[in-house]
Amino acid sequence: MTKSRSEIQHASDLKRNVKVKGFKLKLDDIAYIEDVAKRHNLSHNELLIQAIQFFDENKRVN
Repeated sequence: MTKSRSEIQHASDLKRNVKVKGFKLKLDDIAYIEDVAKRHNLSHNELLIQAIQFFDENKRVN
């Protein structure tokens, strides 16, 4: 039986241990993300991960 595109994509995502996460953001915020990522030569995903890690490390309550 032939698999549909969505079935193939789902299997690939499971294999790579990834999941789609979508956000609705203001256009200005998207432009800011794009600008910062470009200036630091990062993908949008890598910028998000680094920003969350930085936030977590610097906002811990003692």
